[in-house]
Amino acid sequence: MESDSQEESSFDIIEYPLKHSDEKIPFFIKLSPLRYEFRIMDTVDSKRIYACKKRKNKDLFLHLRIEENDCNIMGSSTSFYEFTNSCDFFLEQTKSTEIYNSLTSKLLTGSLNDLLNCGNELMAMVETNTLPTYTPLVMNSTLSDSINLNIMPVVLPEHCCYKINYEDEIPLKCGEEYVKRIKNYIREDKEWLDQLFNQIKLPIVRITQILKEFKKICKENDHDYSLEKVKKALPLYRYLYCDGPWRKSWVLYGIDPKKDKLFYKYQIVDLRNEGVFCTLLEREAIIKEVEEHEEWYLKGDCDKKNGFFKKTLEQLVLYHNYVEISDDEEDELEFDLCDF
Repeated sequence: MESDSQEESSFDIIEYPLKHSDEKIPFFIKLSPLRYEFRIMDTVDSKRIYACKKRKNKDLFLHLRIEENDCNIMGSSTSFYEFTNSCDFFLEQTKSTEIYNSLTSKLLTGSLNDLLNCGNELMAMVETNTLPTYTPLVMNSTLSDSINLNIMPVVLPEHCCYKINYEDEIPLKCGEEYVKRIKNYIREDKEWLDQLFNQIKLPIVRITQILKEFKKICKENDHDYSLEKVKKALPLYRYLYCDGPWRKSWVLYGIDPKKDKLFYKYQIVDLRNEGVFCTLLEREAIIKEVEEHEEWYLKGDCDKKNGFFKKTLEQLVLYHNYVEISDDEEDELEFDLCDF
């Protein structure tokens, strides 16, 4: 996609999202230097997918102008944007959708007369009871493994420097771009934020543990601190696992739990079919049993599905049948950190 053919290095290359299609793209909007938004159809409820800037792209793209026997380089770019979620279906327009799309188009782009006609048209439909019922489409587009109930890895945007998948290399520190974005926002609160995260001694924690410490600090200092600033500052201190045995856990930068068997204590025990969803950290009876007979319950290597757990450890947890917090409750407490 060329933005200005006269200016060198001024264009972006965007992956085309539709296969085997000659359809014209209705909407392709650059939201920020990091991503584009693509709308599949020119409709009110068109599905939207996003192209994010590729990290560590080494390819060089050239803009060439070819005239007869001459070939001139007009510009170059290394900016390549790829789509982060799939779009493998097409939904036909229903009659009711067409009517609402027509009305919306008039409201957005029409003249004053068009707006008056639109109002009269709507009133006539209401009076004659001919206004079609329209329910927006509800689609679950989450990619998941139905057997393991694990969220599959996704392509993370470049600015999500603190989020990683199981196979990714662990970050040693928070990305400079995020630090710059958040620096002025938390400047006056840096002292109590440092106090909060320094009190959390565990190398791996769940969001509920951070929330517990936050409430404790508010009570000790008799002050209502900003929970929103905790949300935004958290990636300065820890990174987040998106999948695998430590999913939705916040880990200190530089620590790789896959390389040390002792981190089994922080793994998620996900046996929701049996009514169990917990971590082992505060289950002293289970940890004591595991430490006494480690060869029964732990493996030497770590994998994405079970971490260091053997099947016998899951059976031990079922025997004790401890339930810490359901995944649904955890989702309610999970922070959306990408919208800052």
